[in-house]
Amino acid sequence: MTANAVAGFGFRAAATLESLRSALHMASNGSVIAITALATAADKAHHPALIALARELTLPLLAVPLAQLSAIQPGDLSAAGA
Repeated sequence: MTANAVAGFGFRAAATLESLRSALHMASNGSVIAITALATAADKAHHPALIALARELTLPLLAVPLAQLSAIQPGDLSAAGA
């Protein structure tokens, strides 16, 4: 059975398409999880490399409000995000 997941990204302004692609590959390597969307903090949602990755993968890019991110507790994260 394949599980669905949203891949959340935190990254520096200098991030490249290749670095984001590599991070996603490393986080999902050997996994039976189907990525259904990419997500990041709202203030990073317009980063060209992340937009390019979403387009490359034909996935929606979700902009998560900063207030919502600050409310997340450590136990809410997946093993890849911890």
